[in-house]
Amino acid sequence: MKKTPLVCLFIVIGIGIFVLWGAMTELYSGVAVNDYPIVVTDVAPLNTLEEVPISFYHDKHVKALQEEGCESCHGQNEEGKYLFTYPPGRDETSRRSLMDAYHDSCIGCHDDRLAAGKSTGPLTCGECHVPREGTGWMQPAGMDYAVHHRHEVAMDQQCDACHHVYNEKEDRLEYAAGEESSCRDCHRDVTTASGASFREAAHFGCVNCHMEGQQRGEESGPIACEACHGTAEKGPVMVSADIPRPDRGQPETILLSSDDATMKGVSFDHATHELTTNTCRTCHHETLESCDQCHTSRGDAAGGGVTLVDAFHKKTSMRSCIGCHNSMKEDPLCAGCHNSIADASMSEKYCSTCHTGPVEPVTMANNMNPEFDLSAILPDDDILIDVLEDQYEPSKFPHTMIIRKLLEISKGNKMADAFHGDDITVCAGCHHYSPLEQVDTPPLCRSCHTIDFNPEDLGKPRLIASYHLQCMGCHQKMNVAVLDCTACHAEKRGDKIVSQESGVNQKRIDNQQAGG
Repeated sequence: MKKTPLVCLFIVIGIGIFVLWGAMTELYSGVAVNDYPIVVTDVAPLNTLEEVPISFYHDKHVKALQEEGCESCHGQNEEGKYLFTYPPGRDETSRRSLMDAYHDSCIGCHDDRLAAGKSTGPLTCGECHVPREGTGWMQPAGMDYAVHHRHEVAMDQQCDACHHVYNEKEDRLEYAAGEESSCRDCHRDVTTASGASFREAAHFGCVNCHMEGQQRGEESGPIACEACHGTAEKGPVMVSADIPRPDRGQPETILLSSDDATMKGVSFDHATHELTTNTCRTCHHETLESCDQCHTSRGDAAGGGVTLVDAFHKKTSMRSCIGCHNSMKEDPLCAGCHNSIADASMSEKYCSTCHTGPVEPVTMANNMNPEFDLSAILPDDDILIDVLEDQYEPSKFPHTMIIRKLLEISKGNKMADAFHGDDITVCAGCHHYSPLEQVDTPPLCRSCHTIDFNPEDLGKPRLIASYHLQCMGCHQKMNVAVLDCTACHAEKRGDKIVSQESGVNQKRIDNQQAGG
């Protein structure tokens, strides 16, 4: 058999993504052959590749090897279960040993089939190591609440079918009631002497179970790669009346605190947060233990050096409270205001929203007054903005209508309702540096933004720019159609006064009655 001195990987399958379709003649019958190439990535020992990664067509091999069966590529353990370590003689001692293991298995099989006069696969580097289209379909498979619930029903609540712990003393796996946790508690990214990788363990357990169910003629789970790893658009499946929350004895609410903390604890509404996620791993990314089991005030190795403070507050992490909350502000209904509000995520007022200390169990109680009536303090008339009137008529700003709409959005969002605190908070979307307090005449835009550009304050746009940045920016963030000039202020058709300054047509009319 010919081998190349280059690291031209005839990699046929990675441990975690080579999913069997069963004993071929029984399980594959009637299943369409689809062109779903698998880009093999389980080659860490090879470090940097010298050739294009292999795009492996698993379905085609399954069909071609129906007569030979899965054993052509996959070994079995003493119980007859298929193993997902490939190649069977995988040797990661060196780059050469791993490359040879793939080539011996793949090219060796192709050579043997060619000698036997059977259809075969490629034999040279350039036939396998070429870019392929359609390789972006594969996504990580997940165990969301809906999938977990289906397993609970199918297994008649027999959790031991999947959940187990390792009894080191007796060297065996066993079920421990009440200690059910994520597979990733023990099975991590790579296989070690202490256990299989998550990908290997998941495929060994899940696919073998599904195959055995189908062989018994029972309704079972999928065995085709795309059934679990496909890119079909699926909305997040939340806890609902039809999909109950997984029961592990978790509390409805819990006080998050630390012995060396200087602030009050956080009364965390665990049940409500479950309603906004589709899997426990949204927050519990490694284990189902409490955060402080890994993250400490010092930042221990068990928590990857991440302190408990950062675990809760790091703005750039989707695992942290603040990071997750900040990402919610990108929702178009929220982004219009939050795009222009100064970051107050670490202010004293912001902190006190969560750091309340022990409180009675709540479920994101409505903090805003539903009886608030804007007509009592705001006129129904539009505000006329004419301070810069020139080529266009003054702009009529529907101030009260916008406030009412923002309040409707805020009251309809549980998180906004909890964090906004009171109705006047919605004013901060436009009055972004003004004190949030009820006054008869709040500061006008021109109180800060001058008509002329101030070269000594480069970070502050002049008045005309601030209007357009604020209004049009809000429209863009909220996916409201970006309007042309005349949609906000009609163009003048009669005589008009035009003063020329720095190439900009502008008539300075400082109308003290204007709203800007």
